[in-house]
Amino acid sequence: MTCIFKKTIAVFAVLCMFLGALTACDASVDSKTKRFVKDFFAEVEAGNYEEAETYLHPSLPADLERYFGDMEQNEGIDFQSGIKIEKFISYSAADFDPEVSGKRYDLKVRARVSGIGIRFAISIVDNVQGYGIYSCMVDG
Repeated sequence: MTCIFKKTIAVFAVLCMFLGALTACDASVDSKTKRFVKDFFAEVEAGNYEEAETYLHPSLPADLERYFGDMEQNEGIDFQSGIKIEKFISYSAADFDPEVSGKRYDLKVRARVSGIGIRFAISIVDNVQGYGIYSCMVDG
């Protein structure tokens, strides 16, 4: 009887640890990655699109002023009114992704812009070409 009780307690403890890991995604995001995304959004918020473009991966340059301008028009928001990151809701890292021939960090960020909740799916790549945002899309 004690053996079953100990096993039940052990299973319960493991489930609690998994539940804690799932609800603590914000804390599990690598601090360098968090800072990088926050700094990128700060440049977008300030309207410094040329500076924001320096956060992009060298292999994928983009016209961020046009990209975010289109998003503002489609979503009815204004990034210069502020981008408040509410939570990093998921994060994964791959030491080697064959698609990009290097490290890849994927994260989803819940933010509020002009009072509207927006989720971003962001990929950051670190390979021989450099380090930077490989994609940044509105997610849902």
